[in-house]
Order: sequence, then C-alpha cells, then structure tokens
Amino acid sequence: MLNFRRGAKDVSRFLSGLLSVAAAAAYFGHSSPAYAVSAGCTAANAGAFNQNVAAGGANAVGIVGAFDQGDRLTITAAGNPNLATVQLLPSNTGIFGTAVNLAQTVTVNEAAVNGLGITLLASVGQAATLTITCVPVAAAAAAPAASTSGSAAAMTPAQTSDAITSSTQTVMANRMPTTPAALPGAGPRSVARPAPETKQQPTVSLEEALKDHYVRNHEEQQQAWVVNEKYIERFKRGIQLFETGMPVPKDGVTRRGWEYEAERQQILNRYNKGPRPIYFEDEDPGVPPVDVDSEENEAEELDDGDIVLFTPDRNGRGFNFEMSTDALRRHLALRLDDTGTAPATLPSLTIGGMPVNIWARGRGTLFDRQKRAGSDGWAAHLLAGAALRLSDELTIGAYGSYMAAHSDTDLSNTKVDTTQSGGGAYLRYAVMRGLSLGLSANRETGEQDIKTPTGSGSADINLWSVSSSVQGAIYLQPVLLSPSLAVTYAEFERDGYTDSRGLAIPGTSSGDTTLSAAMTASRSYTFKEGWLRRVTPRLNGTVNYFAREDSSYRVSATEVVESDRWGTNVGAGVTLTTTGSSRLSFDAGVIGIGQDTLGYTGQLQLEFGF
Repeated sequence: MLNFRRGAKDVSRFLSGLLSVAAAAAYFGHSSPAYAVSAGCTAANAGAFNQNVAAGGANAVGIVGAFDQGDRLTITAAGNPNLATVQLLPSNTGIFGTAVNLAQTVTVNEAAVNGLGITLLASVGQAATLTITCVPVAAAAAAPAASTSGSAAAMTPAQTSDAITSSTQTVMANRMPTTPAALPGAGPRSVARPAPETKQQPTVSLEEALKDHYVRNHEEQQQAWVVNEKYIERFKRGIQLFETGMPVPKDGVTRRGWEYEAERQQILNRYNKGPRPIYFEDEDPGVPPVDVDSEENEAEELDDGDIVLFTPDRNGRGFNFEMSTDALRRHLALRLDDTGTAPATLPSLTIGGMPVNIWARGRGTLFDRQKRAGSDGWAAHLLAGAALRLSDELTIGAYGSYMAAHSDTDLSNTKVDTTQSGGGAYLRYAVMRGLSLGLSANRETGEQDIKTPTGSGSADINLWSVSSSVQGAIYLQPVLLSPSLAVTYAEFERDGYTDSRGLAIPGTSSGDTTLSAAMTASRSYTFKEGWLRRVTPRLNGTVNYFAREDSSYRVSATEVVESDRWGTNVGAGVTLTTTGSSRLSFDAGVIGIGQDTLGYTGQLQLEFGF
C-alpha cells in the first residue's frame, strides 16, 4: 500500500518495480499465452461493431477501430437480411456481403485499417442482426483457420433453403415475358403504309397506265391538228416496246422509239411513288380495295414488329434473338420494293385460308451480381410457337418453353443448376380499331440440382402463371402512341428434398403479382433516296408494381414474408431502316427508379432478312 504522504519517493519505487515486471514479461513473452491485441479487435469482442435493425429498417455506419494486418474477423448475419455488407476503412475494401443468413471468417489483409463500414438492410417481415468477433493476429498465427470460406459448411437446412431461393430468384428474373402483348401476332391486315389522305382508288395495271398515257397524248395531238406520220410511227413503236418488253431493232426510227424508254422509266417511277391500292390479304385482288386509313395501318404494324420492344436486362449482359415467318415475309416485301413500303399483293403463310405466323425467340444472359451479394452464372430461355389469325378480330397462339440456368453464390458456396420446360397458350381480341385485349396462361415443371460444401441433392420445381393485357395504338399524325397495361400472377414452388448428408432441406413457394403500365411514343421519317430509308426515334416509359408472398416451410411452422415495391423504367431509342430490309435499333434507359438499386442499361438490335 502506498503512502502518498511520503511524496514522490514511494511513487518512484512503485513505477520502477512495475517497469521491471513488464520488462521480464516482455523478455519471456514467447512462452506466455498472452498476446498483443489491436484496439479494433478488442472493440469487436466487446460488441462495438454489432448491429441490430428492426423489420423493414436499414442502417449504414462507419465505426472507428484500428485493426492489425492478420487479425481474423468472424462475421455473422442472421434474420434473412435483404443485404449485409462489411468494408475495411479507409480503403472501402469489401470483406463480407450476403442477402441470406451467413457466418463467415475473413482475414484483414491490409495495413493501416482504422475502422469498419457496415450496411444492414432488414427484410420487411423480420429483424436482422450482424455480429463481429475478432481473433488477434498473434493468436490467429498460433491457431490458423482451416478455411477462409466461412462457416457455410455449417449452414442449417433453413439457411441452405434460403440460399437456394436467393439463387433461384436471380435466375427467374432473366425469363422472357409471356404476357399477351409481348407475344407475336399473325398476318397483318396490310403491309403497306398508305398516305393519310389516300382514298379508295381504282385498280389499274402498270401496262394499262402506260397505254393510257400514250393514248391521251395521241388524242391531244389530234385535237391540236399536229399529228404527222413520223410521230405516229414513233408512238406505235413505243407501244410495242411496253407491250412486249422486247428491244426494238436499232434503226433510224428505233432510236426515236428508244427515246420513249426514258419516258417509260419516268412514268414507272411516278407510278411507284404514287398512292397504291391496299388489299386485305384474304380478299380477291380483282375487287376494289378497302380504304384503310393510316391510324389502323399503323396499329396493325404493331403485330408486324415495327415497334422495337425495350427489354432491359436487370442482372448482367444479355443476348436476344427472334425470327418469324411474318418477319421474313416483311423483309422479302421490302426487298421487292425498296421504297419503304411493301407490295400489297405479297401473300402470307396460311392454314385453311387463315394467316399463320411461326415464330421463335430466345434470350441468353451472363449475370454477375456479386457486388450486390448475389450470384454469378448464366441463364438461357427459349420460346417457340405459332399464332393463327382466325378473323380480323381474333388471334390465338400456342408455344413451348425451355429454360436452363446455372447460379453460383460464392459467399454461401451454393451452386444451383436449373432446367425446366413447359408451354402456354394465348389469345388477342381486337375490340375496336387500335385497341385489343389479351389473355395468356403458362405452365412449366423442372428440376434443380443443388450443391453445398457438405451436401448435394435435387428438388422438383413447378411454375405456372396467368396474364392479361390491354394494348392500344393511337396515331396522332405524325406520332404513334402505343400504350399497354399488363397484369400477371405467377406461382413458383420448390419441393423439399433430403441431401447427401441425410438432412431434410425444406421447400419454398412464392406468389408474385406484377402490374405494368407502359407507353411508347414514336415517329417515322421516310427518305426516298439513299441507303437510309426510314428513321424512327422513340421514347418509352414503364411503371411497375410488384408484390410477393414468400412461404418458407420450416420444421415447426411455415414462415410467410410479404413484400411489395414500385419501380419505373424510362428509355429512348431509334431504329434505322436501310435498303434491303435491314434494321438497326439503339436503346438506352434507366431502370429501377424508386427502388433501392438504380440500374443503367443499353440495348442494340440488328434485324435482317435472308
């Protein structure tokens, strides 16, 4: 016991003894179980970095605490968070990220770390926690960890099920839409684009038009009393050329006949550029044509693929393709008539006199969402079917569907291979000019092969959906407005399975409701000369409402989580139509406005005929 009354002498002796003990401890430290501990490690073990967020809440903090290079952190996320991340400060190097329950051990591999940046987003129906503990570098060296991949190998069956669900949702986001408005139609009423002022016109052949031109010229000459034998001879030889198409012998008179060849070409050009008779494809070309105004014709071109659908990929880089007999027919028509409008007499592919369109489309996506605690992998989706126009109002269709995908979530060491197939049917009914209603249904089944660090297995999956849509076309010269409204309800179910360890992995199911309202505004500029024949700029916008009910089957009860969100996509694009029927489209947009994650996307589409 110190006697402070004796002043600094006792204090000096006490400090000297304390330093001697510290020096001895330092000298023999190699055999002592006590290690130097960084301030950050001490704070972590005291709970200074732990986070607890209420259901639906979010927290993003930076907490000061210096760590030594080599300190080993054990980070545990619980409560099925929407997102949990940890970064080293000040470098912002990410060392942890997950969207499921996960425990992981990582090593601090940087010097001069003075704190941690932590983000924790809880799901709507459940609170989330994040805990961090630390083993100092000296102790870590004495007892190194067997693996730095975390304790994913020790995931519970419920955690394994949650990891599979997260991977599956990433894969399903890359499916192509199967709403009625997004599926192809068949047999447009007309492939021509008449001028707005075009009225009913008589059916006159080219040869008759040429003859009439010269007959009228001849009559005018007679009335003017200026007809002579020389002109009559030239007139007869000119008519012979146009009637037979055979070259006229090159003599003195023939050269005067060849002078009419230039005039013939001039008449032909004027005839091609003038208004044309428009026929419905199921009508006899010998009867007077039906007057189709520009609004209806522009609306029918929606079935013909003239409006480029903006389909942004939300998860990575995608490749889309599409082909159909209607598209090939349109390209052939454009090749036959290089003026930007197709011949009215080109027939459609028909069955029993009804226009039919055989089509196929596909999408391949490479997705990389590790930066957002998601999955790496790929997905491929193929649709193929046929549409039959039963009447001018009713179109029906059927298709088959096949999808294959691979998802690899590094944080939980979970790999999921998905294959599924099935089909669907749809119909569209034209209620009035420029307005149609649609209905579709889809059913698919398949299997998932699942691999975790300590077990593997397979589970059956089932998907069904129903959709309805309203699609319109309003031609406000010269702008075409294309509004659409679609509602889809889909149910997905994954059965439970027993993995190779003998553990029962519970299944899950989800019910999704999606409401989408979209508007596209476009205008076409046509050029009569040059390789570029049409330029069509457009603006588009979509408002989406998404509601989901997830059911996770646990041992004791079924856990149900409900969520919903709004989002908006906006974009702009342009389509260039060239000679020879080729089209090149550029689109760019912003997706996810109003959601937690904002994305930017671009789309390049090339369309050409064979």
